[in-house]
Amino acid sequence: MNFNGLKKGLAFALLIASIALVIFYVSNTKTSITNSDTIDDPEIAYRETQKALRLIAKPLNIGMKSVLYVKEHDSDKTKIFIKQE
Repeated sequence: MNFNGLKKGLAFALLIASIALVIFYVSNTKTSITNSDTIDDPEIAYRETQKALRLIAKPLNIGMKSVLYVKEHDSDKTKIFIKQE
């Protein structure tokens, strides 16, 4: 018996089967996506967008305060420590 050929054939069959499973999964997930989260009314969509952007902006504003503090500290440091040449 030639086990080397059998192992190569089995590996090839497993490779083909896994590729087929991936293709099957991808094709089924694309068809199951719906537009259930789409809002038809522009006013409601605008309000929802504003709400989402406010949720994102709050932590960013806190981070910007820290950046401004560091910039202020850096400018104070350069005023205090004059670079000697």
